Parts: sequence; C-alpha cells; structure tokens
Amino acid sequence: ALGDQTFDKLLAITSRRSASVLGDDPAEQLSAIQADASRLKSTRKTLFDEKAELLEKRHRRLVNVFSAKSKLPDEWMNMRDRITMSQVGPLVAQSLSQALKQDITRLQELKTTLKRDEQLVNSYSQTKRLLGAAVGLGLLGFVLVCGFVFQASVGARRKAISDTCPRCLAIGRLAMEQTQPGAPAELRCTNVFDEMTNDVCDFKFPSQYRDRIKVSFPTLGVASSGKTFWLAMVYRQLNQGNASTGVPFERIQTSGSVKFDRLVTDILQARLGLSATRIEMPEPLIFGFPERNPLGLGVTESLVNIFDFAGTISVTKDLHDAIRVRQLNSEGYLFFLDPSKESDKQLEALLKFREEVRLVKRLGAGRQLHTPVALCLTKLDTTVYQNYARGGDVITSFFDELSAIDSRTQPMSLSRLKQRSDLVAELRDTIWPSWEIESQIRGLFGDRFMFFPMTPVGLPPQGMTDEESINDLSQRSIEPYGILEPLVWLLHMNGYPLLKS
Repeated sequence: ALGDQTFDKLLAITSRRSASVLGDDPAEQLSAIQADASRLKSTRKTLFDEKAELLEKRHRRLVNVFSAKSKLPDEWMNMRDRITMSQVGPLVAQSLSQALKQDITRLQELKTTLKRDEQLVNSYSQTKRLLGAAVGLGLLGFVLVCGFVFQASVGARRKAISDTCPRCLAIGRLAMEQTQPGAPAELRCTNVFDEMTNDVCDFKFPSQYRDRIKVSFPTLGVASSGKTFWLAMVYRQLNQGNASTGVPFERIQTSGSVKFDRLVTDILQARLGLSATRIEMPEPLIFGFPERNPLGLGVTESLVNIFDFAGTISVTKDLHDAIRVRQLNSEGYLFFLDPSKESDKQLEALLKFREEVRLVKRLGAGRQLHTPVALCLTKLDTTVYQNYARGGDVITSFFDELSAIDSRTQPMSLSRLKQRSDLVAELRDTIWPSWEIESQIRGLFGDRFMFFPMTPVGLPPQGMTDEESINDLSQRSIEPYGILEPLVWLLHMNGYPLLKS
C-alpha cells in the first residue's frame, strides 16, 4: 500500500540519519547535522512529489473503471487519504519527534564540547602568552647579567693592564713619579722580584702608555747565538722608520732604550762586537704600533715588549727563578738557532724550553699551546764557510732560491714567509741532519711555528767565504736581512692583522 511504502521510506531515512557516524570535532559534527537536515528536506520534497504522482495514477485508473460522472473514485481517494493519515501520521510524527529530540540532545552535547574546547584553547593561548613573556623576561635578564659580567670583566682587565709592570708583570706596584715640573709623568715599578737578593724591578716608562695593551716577546736560545745583535739592529731599523711592512712602529722611551742606544753606536761607529748578555731581568724595548678596529671604529695603539734574555738562563735558571718564569710567561717566543754551532746544546735548550713553557702555561698532557714561536736561523751569512758548505752547492743554491723569493715586488706577506720557512726547513737537513726540529716543536705548538732566515749584519758579499773576513765588522757594511719578519709574524699570530695572505 502507498502508506506502508511512505512509512518504510521515512523510517529508513530516519534510521540512516540516526546511525550516521559523526567525527570527533564539534564543528565538523554540527556541519554534518546541518548537511543531513538539508538532505532530509530535499528527500521529503521528492517523496511528496512521488506520492502525488502515485495518487494521480490511481485516480485515473478508478476513473477509467467507473463512468466519468461517478463520484465514487473521488470519495474513495478522500477516504483513503483520511485513513492513511490517521494511521501513518502519528507514526511518522512520533519517529520524527524522537529523531529530532536525539538531534537536539546531540546538538547540546556538541555545543557543550565546543564551549569546553574554546575554553581550553583560550587557556592554552593565555598560558602560551605568559610563558612567552616569562621566557622573554628571562632572556632579557640573562643578557643584562651577561652584559654586566662582561662589562665588569672588561673593567677588571683594563685595570689589570694599567696596574701591571711590563718588565716583571707585578700588579699594583707602579708608582707615579714627576721628574721635573712640566715634564711628562713616569711610572716606576717598586716590585721586589727576587727576595733573596732584594732586587727591585725599578723599571720606568711614560705614564701615558699605562692603559695600552702590551704583548711580550722574549729571545731564547744558547749563548752567543746573535740575540742581542739582532735586537740592536731591530731597534735601529725601527727607530729609522724602516719597517718594510707598512706598519709605523714608534719607539717608547724607557730606561731600557738607553742601553741599546749605546749598543747601536758601538756596532755602527766603533764596529765593536757585543759581549755576553748579563744574567738578569732585562729591561724590555717597547714599541707602539697602531691597530685598526675591524669594525671600523677607529685606530688604537698597542705596545710590543721585546726582551733580550741571556742565553745561559736556560742552563743556570729554572722555574724557581723569577727571571726564567718571566721569560716563558709571554705571548710569543723568538727561539734562535745558530748554524755555526752543533745541535747538542741547542737541542737541550729547545727541550727544556718546551717542557718548562708547558708548566708555566699550566698545559695538560697531550694539549697544544696556542702561543706562536718564531724559529730564527740567525747568522745566515756565516753558513758559507761552515763544513757543510764545502764540497757541494747546497748553500749556494739556498741563497739563489732565497734571492728569487725576495726579488718579487710584493710586500711582506704570509705566503712569502711560508716560502722562506720551507726553504730553511730544507737547509736544516744539511746543517743538522739528525735534528728534527719541526717534530719537537709541533708536539707542543702545533702548526703555530715558522722558520725565519736572518742576519743582523747582512748577506755575505759575492765571493766572500772566509771566516775572518765575514766576522770582521770593519770589512762589512751593515745591511740587516730578515730581522723584522719574525716580530711582525708574532704580532700577526696574536690577532694583529699586519700581514696579507
């Protein structure tokens, strides 16, 4: 019957709607319900249209059976509708009412869930904002603390620099002295660095250089290896402004510069040799040099202190002596290698230097030192008359290759210094064939070392190979070779970019 078919279709639609599986998201569930409601409205219209079409077909068949004037088909159809509506209507209404109640209940549940989720989202957002603010405040506090600590450390470092004596490294022992009215004030160190002999440092230098950063480079090596002669010629060359590096070094007048003024005069005018350096705490030669800020914030001036230590210190002094400790407590080292001497004593001095500098720097076993060391092959002119120069052309080839390197027009650079160093390393196999200097140095200093060929007198004149003529200063013109390169390289390795690649 038509009523049964209509009821079955509505019941099937309601059952399918009730049995539909919804998602967990309240918004998605609400959207699904609204879509189902729209679909039900469309289905309802379709069913009513189908019902009207079926009733029309039935009415036409009844009309065809009875006469056209008979009212029986219309009366039967009306009665049929009343009976159908009286039976089907309550069932459909009841079914729709139950489905509607379930949907309303589900809708209330979804609204409650949606409200709870909104509260959770708001709570999460609030917590996130609070946490972000807390992290921001924490980072700000951390930056402020770090800035304060950094500022305090910078202030402490500046104070330590200004209160430290360049000679003996005593802190807080500098006293201001005014020599005469109108003259620049000087600082004098009152530190007693040797209590057994009651030796006072007594080093003096202008007070205006008190706050400058100071780096120290001592000379090391066996006695009579040319350290003092080298430093005297460096002092003369820098005083003349002939740095050959483009860096304007400036001499700082100190109590130690007077001695070297006399030494330079003895060498150049009287052509006198130098006597052995006394075993004492040497007064450094101090030179100022400009340092350009890498950020373009101007130019500052730093000071380099060069110490001329006696060669016998490595034999007569140990780490219980303040002189030896001061020698090793530096930012770079100038270790002199004398090609006119056997390797035994020089090897011993190098090994002792390596062991003691590790102790002074408090370096653990297996760790390497970041302090650079310049291995200076001094007295280069004397190699022409040594035994290893006879019966071959090794020394001649060495000077030819050295001349080819220096004949280039480029200024002093790291690449040229590396070429010189490699050339000296090859010559070392001829001078000391059983002494592997590189391996002994590399164990402590890594690759922070380089060989430097030099002579404070000058390269040997063409054809001069006899020992007496070469060592007679009256027959030589003083033209130092390679004496500034190790100094500039040590500064470069300490963070002062004075050399190009």
